[in-house]
Parts: sequence; structure tokens; C-alpha cells
Amino acid sequence: MRKNLAAVSAVAVCLSIGGLFPHTTFGQVRVEPVQRPTTPEPATPATPFDRTAALQAIERGNSTIRGIACTYHDNYKFPMANKHVYLLPVTSYLDEWLQLRKKSRNKPVAGLLKEAFEVRVETSTDDKGHFQFPNMKPGRYYLMALMSFNQAKSRDVYAGSGYNSMGGTTAYFDRQDYTVGRSDLLERLVEVKRDGQTITVPLRNSGFWNKGGLLGKMLPCIWSG
Repeated sequence: MRKNLAAVSAVAVCLSIGGLFPHTTFGQVRVEPVQRPTTPEPATPATPFDRTAALQAIERGNSTIRGIACTYHDNYKFPMANKHVYLLPVTSYLDEWLQLRKKSRNKPVAGLLKEAFEVRVETSTDDKGHFQFPNMKPGRYYLMALMSFNQAKSRDVYAGSGYNSMGGTTAYFDRQDYTVGRSDLLERLVEVKRDGQTITVPLRNSGFWNKGGLLGKMLPCIWSG
């Protein structure tokens, strides 16, 4: 009797193990490795950053670069009030980096080197977006700023319908206020050709429609005062 019980128990154990690890009777199952798309390496300038040349380029001169910083959204112009504006000398490294960004629109480009960003002149805009860099030397410069703000907007939200005096229905809407977060990179290349020159430029987001399209031509970022 004990032998029979032992045999039954052994069979049960075998069946349970077989259920955990089923055998393929009529074929084989092959698991192929998942091919994940590879991310291309970001493009980097081949030219090394020359700190000495960059420092020499921002030594004191007698020229002035000034302008207004603004951005466009939904057919409105928004001045960049009380924000930082950065001026970097266009060294060989920075020139190549800008060219890579221009040509590699669908390919990643490495960010600007920390060492290159550290050699800069910095100022702030006023409440109307005016900025100014005095005492600059002749040369090429890259202006940049990051404009982040919340744009106030409103929309009509359906609130229900009711019968009117004509026997039809009237739809009712409530006015709802909300905000949209904006974050725009404003950038521009500027060249001072002679000592003592004053250059006035707009600083705004790039691209025709980002610049406001036709509105940007009618309401550009123009220096006033």
C-alpha cells in the first residue's frame, strides 16, 4: 500500500514539474533579441575652444550693441522684461557650433561647452525689453536669451442649453481663463565693423513664423527712446 502511495506521489510531482516547464513536442520556440533603435552620437565641433582668444574678443572698446528682446505667440508680441541677455564672442569653436546647429536640423548637436559659455558679457532688460552692451570691440558676437513666461489666455466652455422664446434651444457658454507656459530661445548674430559704432538690433525667436510672421514685420522689436 505504501509503495502504491509512493508511486502516485511521484507521478503527481512529475506532472506538477511538467506543468511548470512544458516540453515543446511539435516544434521549437526561438526568442530573438529585441533590436532597439540606436541614438546617434551628437555632433561636436572639431575646433577646440580657445579661451585666450575669447577673452581678448570681449576686452573693452568704444562700440555699443543695443536692442529689444521680444517673442511672438498667437498674433501677440511679448517683450522680454527684466531678464538676462548674454553676449558671447564668435570664436572659431562657436562659429562651427552654430553652423552644426544650422545644418543638422534633424540630428542631435552637442550642447555649448561650459568653458565657452563662461566667457561672456551679461546684462538685463528693462520692463520694456530694452538691453544694451556698451564698451564693445569690433568683431562678431552671438546674442542669446531664454524667455520663459506664462501667457494668459481665455476660452468659451460649453455650460449647457436651454429653450428660448422662439421654441428653439440656446447654447450657453462660460468664459474660462487659463495660462500656457512658454519657453523660447532668443538668439542673433551681430557684427561690429568699426570702433565707436552703435548697432541696434532686435533679439527674438528664430524662424519666420516664430518671429511673428507678417505681424512681426508690422510690430517688430524696435528700439525706442
